[in-house]
Amino acid sequence: MAHIQKRSEQRYRVRYRDPGGSERSRSFPRLADTRRFKATVEEELARGLWVDPRAGRTLFQDLASTLTERKVNVRPATRDRIGGFLRAQILPRFGSVPLYRITRHSVQAWVDCLAATLAARTVRDSYRILAGLLRESCASGTHPTVPLLPHLAPPFDAGRSLAI
Repeated sequence: MAHIQKRSEQRYRVRYRDPGGSERSRSFPRLADTRRFKATVEEELARGLWVDPRAGRTLFQDLASTLTERKVNVRPATRDRIGGFLRAQILPRFGSVPLYRITRHSVQAWVDCLAATLAARTVRDSYRILAGLLRESCASGTHPTVPLLPHLAPPFDAGRSLAI
């Protein structure tokens, strides 16, 4: 349960406990904003959707290394292939980027850049690995949601054929 404290004439603070039991707080200049945030936090906590706001500061390379090390049911050849895509296409662009800065626009720009120089299958596989890692981070509940492109396809020339 969250509660509101009046800090001064023009500051209000919402205090609440996260699912781990740690106390959190956030301050606002207006009471209406404070009440809105309190209602949002209480709803997210009740539904189990609350995510630590600091989780978005995690760099993508840290997320990628954590999630790829955690996968134990992957064959060595598949692990090597994923590592190759990470090293060659994904980490050079997104490695040092915090998760909250990875947007739909930045992913589309990256895909367009890859499509200009690489084969369609390479672009598709690179995107699928990136999307899978971002989806896994969201599903684990430890990272904020990251917008993905649900039906992403690199632009193809009419003369090119794509085998799926």
